[in-house]
Amino acid sequence: MILRLLLVILVLDLLAFTSILPVFFPIVRLFDTQRDPLFVWLADTTRNVLEPFKAASSLTVVVPSSSPSSSSSSGAPLDPIPHEHVNDDAAVYVGGLLGSLFSLLQLASSPLVGSLADRVGRRTPMLLCALGSLLSYTCWLLAMGGPSSSSSSSSSSSSSSSFGLFVLARVLGGASRGVVQLSTTIVADVTSPQDRTRGLAVVGIAFSLAFTVGPAVGAVLAQRYGVEAVASWAVALAVLNVLVVYWLLPETQTQQPGHKQPNGHHDQQHSHTFSSSSSSSSSSTNAPQLLNHVHAVHVVFLVVFAGLEFTLTYLASERLGLSEGDNGKLLGFIGLVAAGVQGGYVRRQQGNDKEVRLALQGMVALLAGLVVLALAHDLTTLLVGSALFAFASATVVSCLTALASILSPQDSLGKTLGLFRAGGQLGRAIGPAVFSSIYWARGGHTAYLLGAVGVVVPILMTIALGPRLAEQHKKQA
Repeated sequence: MILRLLLVILVLDLLAFTSILPVFFPIVRLFDTQRDPLFVWLADTTRNVLEPFKAASSLTVVVPSSSPSSSSSSGAPLDPIPHEHVNDDAAVYVGGLLGSLFSLLQLASSPLVGSLADRVGRRTPMLLCALGSLLSYTCWLLAMGGPSSSSSSSSSSSSSSSFGLFVLARVLGGASRGVVQLSTTIVADVTSPQDRTRGLAVVGIAFSLAFTVGPAVGAVLAQRYGVEAVASWAVALAVLNVLVVYWLLPETQTQQPGHKQPNGHHDQQHSHTFSSSSSSSSSSTNAPQLLNHVHAVHVVFLVVFAGLEFTLTYLASERLGLSEGDNGKLLGFIGLVAAGVQGGYVRRQQGNDKEVRLALQGMVALLAGLVVLALAHDLTTLLVGSALFAFASATVVSCLTALASILSPQDSLGKTLGLFRAGGQLGRAIGPAVFSSIYWARGGHTAYLLGAVGVVVPILMTIALGPRLAEQHKKQA
């Protein structure tokens, strides 16, 4: 029952979150078109910082001229590295900065949310995060000019839009993105270590469903009614989620000696249900080094994954001319593939090494997918690369999260998963900034090939993790 309720909460939260994905770059570009003062200042400042990197990366060689008609006796400069035209679209790097800011705020807030969940229970922080998301989407709606302007076209209706309010919406959203983190903690509360990966697949399924439906809905609303309608949709979903959390979510943290259970009739009514299923994994307290290893793999993987995930719809638009609606369909395709992998493959895996095995498979799939996407100039190749990307999305993070929860002491589970998520957000903060800059300076071909090389690092780290976990299992046996 609790897993089904979590699925509803997560789907509502993530539907609102994913609805902005196909319209994010168009929104950022709108502020550039309007020459919003804050946007212009941020774009100019960022361009000045990145310009030396861009100039240094524009490598040329000079070859001797063999033609007597050459205009210069020193020869002609040639670019030895074929690549796409250099992109000077401010939306690329300003969007990357906003993505990194969003993740940095999650990095700062995740440990606080986790520690609060250990002290007062899971339900109260969940409600606070749901309320924070509602406030964030409300600011986004106001930044676009409010719901009254959604009847006009996107370009004309947003004359009263405010980049400052949009940035505030991203700040509030990043600081309150704790619903997923708390959901993983609740799953760990109500499942045994042996069933942890299977239980966490519910989180993955929610992500997949939301990424299937959310971007498509956002794209359709934006095309028909303007981006203000997308923001209104997100606000409505956030309101519903607050009501579901407040009225239906029970407390799942087992009461500890000296720990006062949070008040509220919901908690008292349901708290006895979970005492048998939230067993302590005492053996995990002997594995801090393994836990740190899992943390490191998680961070390094997400630097690459998040950085190139962030630019995927831009790549599709630039190379194939995909519209907002087409990008919504692309993200829906990725969500469908990921949902199929989660429900039909991940949940069926058995064995003590299933988390490491699945994580490795996902990383290898990502490496192959990035190479394919680097070479993609037609729809079929783009879909193949996206499918491999979806397999990685459905496997790696959920399996690493399961490992972290199994290795964590039960009495500090919220804090452990909060720190784990914070590490992931560090990767998500670094990735978009780094790979958006590479994309801007050298194009998608170079950015995605460098990402493929970068995936080799977490693959090797995960291979090294396997024997250490096997040794731990033998000690426990």
